[in-house]
Amino acid sequence: MKSTTQYFFRSMCLAFFVFLISFTAHLTAQNQKDSSPSKFLIEIEKTNTKIKLVCLTGCNWKELHYTTTNANLLQAIDQYGMTELSKRDRIEIDSDSNTFLFTIEQHNGTLTLSGVEGTAWKELSFSCKQTMCKQAFDQFGMTRSN
Repeated sequence: MKSTTQYFFRSMCLAFFVFLISFTAHLTAQNQKDSSPSKFLIEIEKTNTKIKLVCLTGCNWKELHYTTTNANLLQAIDQYGMTELSKRDRIEIDSDSNTFLFTIEQHNGTLTLSGVEGTAWKELSFSCKQTMCKQAFDQFGMTRSN
């Protein structure tokens, strides 16, 4: 009787261990995102009063713009348009879509772009102290628009 109980207990422990390893591996696989950059080309234009973005390729939008009355406004942009970083976690992303996310911040005549997802860059910044300036960027960094 004792050996049957020990056998049953060992079998249950082994089954639980296998389940635990499988479950952990599944969760790890779900949390890993494809680290390859998405394909997009965007042109950003800044004037004294607004920031305008024109997507040349890779977005579900063509043009976005907002006023820059607040110099330190942090604006998040993804493949669907303007968004908020706090809402991003609640949106289920289609794994086949061209997924990217970056933020734009303006401070003392400098525009700073921070890559959050789908970019090969972490941060891009350029001085824009003129009345109007324009810069193109893609998933790899600053570039020229064709």
